[in-house]
Amino acid sequence: MKTYLPSSLLLAVFLSFTPWHARANNLAGSGDPFTITFDENGNSLIDLRDGSPLVPAPWGMLADPTQPGNPPVLTYFLPGPIVNGDVRIWEDASFSILSDVLRFTDAQGNLTGQTADRMIYYSERPEPGEVPPFELADTGFPPFLLPIDGGGVAETGPEGGPNGFTWAPGGPWDNIYNGISDVPEPGPLSWLALGGAGWFIACRRKKGRRERPGQRAGPVALCLLAFPATRLVAQPVVDVIPNAFSGETVQNSEPSIAVNPNGPANMFISSFGRLPGQPLNTQPYFKTANGGTLWSNFDNINHGDATLDWSPGVGGKAYTVTINRLPGNLRQDVVRREAADFQTVLANSAYPTPPTTDPADQPFLIVGNAGGPDRFYIGINDLNQPANNPSRTAIVRLFTDTDPVPSWRNVILDPGAPLAVGTRF
Repeated sequence: MKTYLPSSLLLAVFLSFTPWHARANNLAGSGDPFTITFDENGNSLIDLRDGSPLVPAPWGMLADPTQPGNPPVLTYFLPGPIVNGDVRIWEDASFSILSDVLRFTDAQGNLTGQTADRMIYYSERPEPGEVPPFELADTGFPPFLLPIDGGGVAETGPEGGPNGFTWAPGGPWDNIYNGISDVPEPGPLSWLALGGAGWFIACRRKKGRRERPGQRAGPVALCLLAFPATRLVAQPVVDVIPNAFSGETVQNSEPSIAVNPNGPANMFISSFGRLPGQPLNTQPYFKTANGGTLWSNFDNINHGDATLDWSPGVGGKAYTVTINRLPGNLRQDVVRREAADFQTVLANSAYPTPPTTDPADQPFLIVGNAGGPDRFYIGINDLNQPANNPSRTAIVRLFTDTDPVPSWRNVILDPGAPLAVGTRF
């Protein structure tokens, strides 16, 4: 589902230029006027209608404050306060088959009042026979709904896509929600169409004050069909090393990031250095469960260089390999993926400890999985070897279950002798 296609955008274009009577402003989603175009995978552009650039709305797979057990659901954060409640999105104009639900709520899970600062996007669960990857919104519907939608809105387009919908609770002068669903995704057309939406809104800003609604709907629609524009959007940059230490103070450097391939909103970052006020070589570890919008320092471990990687296996774990001041070992990051704010415990791995090498430098970890136990590939600079030994800087420690007895073994990648210590180029 859910790629932004020009045909889906035509619905938004038509509705944006067609005059209608403003609906009651107490419907769910009403509030300070903005326009958001979004899909079921966290892609979005939001126009605050104040002349500022279009930006993606913050989002994540976050704990649902309205459901028992707080399952993770696709959540977009929006400018508030917004009227709380549910909006039903129907398969077609018969208004008989539910396709999606937009839930406007707050951190406490309130479904009444005007305190909402987020929109949860629910879509029906994958049907039997559908194959992954599935969309992030395909988490099914909550056990109860509180519709405050005047009956809801119907999707436009054939089942299976492309189709979409527009929810405008108070007419064109209120918030407008342009949703895309039931389109094969991911794919480049989603970004083309999203860029087209951005271009269209920018044009509307310039011309809207001079033209009556509806006058330019046809020409603009034709332009979108012929020229699906692209748009570059700003991406956040996260500095996990405090500014006071960013000049490699006490060797604060060499950060490493691991992204969950089965849920990319979950990430870990490590760095090599220390936090302010912490002992030397106390390395901070950070995590995020919402795609990088919020990070927390969840653990600190005394070691040297480190890198992270996440197993590609289903339900895979994240791992870090470190150079320790004590005999080296592999440390495992145990992850319960089903938890919205996934729990983490840095503990010694159940796998055998890699052979100790002292001194060593710059370990690099890759984790593989072939449908069984995780496999580890750890590259290091083995400074324990003589300067003219080929294994000094080109060694990989390999742990694999294909050996008769699973164990670590060394693989020399480059048989060439390195330069002697002190040799100048």
